[in-house]
Amino acid sequence: MLLAFVGHGVQRVRRGLLSVAWLGLALTTCLYCLAALVISAYPVLPSVFYRTAAIVAGAAALRWLVRQDADMLQRRLGRWVPGPSRLIC
Repeated sequence: MLLAFVGHGVQRVRRGLLSVAWLGLALTTCLYCLAALVISAYPVLPSVFYRTAAIVAGAAALRWLVRQDADMLQRRLGRWVPGPSRLIC
């Protein structure tokens, strides 16, 4: 999700999903190469793709979250949290 942020002083969600996908693919490919060469671990090639998919899903969720009304979202999520009158002691 943090790959979607761009900012100088003030952080904003400005990167598109395609640029986040390419950046995520590059980062996970670097992790794959490090695991294969340096760490002597057993890297799995499909891990590059599902990690990239997770990065894109997180960026899409962040972009959706930024577009939501904060007060309405707080009320909706507040229904799932027990309030002081609903606590069982």
